[in-house]
Amino acid sequence: MEFMRKIGHGCALCFKAVLWLLLGMLKIMVEVVKVVLLVFSLILRLFTCFVRAGTP
Repeated sequence: MEFMRKIGHGCALCFKAVLWLLLGMLKIMVEVVKVVLLVFSLILRLFTCFVRAGTP
């Protein structure tokens, strides 16, 4: 009975580790998407500034 409890505890630890890694990867992906969107917004603002400056 003790052996089965140890196996269950080990499986739970492995599941927690995999879940922790997946959530960490998801958080990194969200941060990368935020940075890409911020850079895209900056480029779009610069483009509109140049377009407005070029039109009379």
